[in-house]
Amino acid sequence: MLGAGLYLLDSPLVHAAPSATELHRRPAAAGRAVAPLTPLTIFVATGDDEACGINCNEWIAAEGAFDPGSSVRLKKFLAQLGDRKLPIFFDSPGGVVAQALAIGRVLREHEMTAGVAKTLSADCSVMSRSACQKLKRSGRKLKADLVTVRAQCNSACVYALAGAKVRQVLPGAHLGIHADKLVRIYNDGRMIAPTLAQLSPREKTRIADDRKRPNRGQQRPAPWTTQHAQTKRRVRSRNQQKDRRVIEKPE
Repeated sequence: MLGAGLYLLDSPLVHAAPSATELHRRPAAAGRAVAPLTPLTIFVATGDDEACGINCNEWIAAEGAFDPGSSVRLKKFLAQLGDRKLPIFFDSPGGVVAQALAIGRVLREHEMTAGVAKTLSADCSVMSRSACQKLKRSGRKLKADLVTVRAQCNSACVYALAGAKVRQVLPGAHLGIHADKLVRIYNDGRMIAPTLAQLSPREKTRIADDRKRPNRGQQRPAPWTTQHAQTKRRVRSRNQQKDRRVIEKPE
């Protein structure tokens, strides 16, 4: 028996739903196979003076998909940096929506700057792909260049980017937004997009309850935008009150 979780996945290949993330034990069900996620790799890179902006030559690189557990890894990574406040640059096809939202909240909590760019390591240029990935996960600071051409932040990645206090999408970088879908991710890494008939009764109930929620299908403000929206409403209200006082002022 293999453990599997039903996720709302948002990428050109996959997507996952935070309303149905419980784990269940069952044999792998038939369904349309989905390409597996390449886990999000996070590391510190350093470049020339102002490589990542004014007075900035070090940054956090985040490459790959938002896989289950990526938000926890980012929190641990930031904790290891201590008081250092580095910008983060994504190059990602998307991934699990719930993880991207969680990372967006982490970026807002730390008041971070986020952008879209490829981190090209000079060491990796003479290594195999597997050796390069091992180097990036070693914890070492890598000498690299930051390049926006053909860099991507697609699907779920946009949720993470939106959470940053400052967002940078420079010429050459791409943002991609599209519909999502449910997939079942198994412990062996396989991902299956189940049909409605293949969902368990509990999963169907959870999905149906989610669809009955008020304002479903309407644009909802992200948690980090609430305070800003309330401030705008207060300013608008004060301006309206001033207008009424001017209109009602006796001659």
